[in-house]
Amino acid sequence: MKNLFPDLEKQRSQILSLAQRLPSEFEFIVLLFNYGNITYRYMNLSRGEATVDDFEDWLAGLPAKIQNRFRADGFEVAKSVLAFQRHVLEGQDVDGRIYERNVAASRLGKVA
Repeated sequence: MKNLFPDLEKQRSQILSLAQRLPSEFEFIVLLFNYGNITYRYMNLSRGEATVDDFEDWLAGLPAKIQNRFRADGFEVAKSVLAFQRHVLEGQDVDGRIYERNVAASRLGKVA
């Protein structure tokens, strides 16, 4: 399985943060970091996969005022918007909750 950490700098930062925690906080912070890292990986699955058709489909589901703003910002800007990334992934049948559960289960050696 691919490393769960977003990158080495974030990994070092998280490890240093854990070293400074009280023992009573440790498990919660580990859980928080793991969830954040899994979510980061999920959201990055859409990188390079989004199309202009995805963008138009996403825009069609937005309220007019927000739709106009994102249309003005354009497709390239939208590719960094989390809501658009999630729309792309869900269009590929990659549900965030299922992805997160499967990655967490595989990290714990369990089947989701």
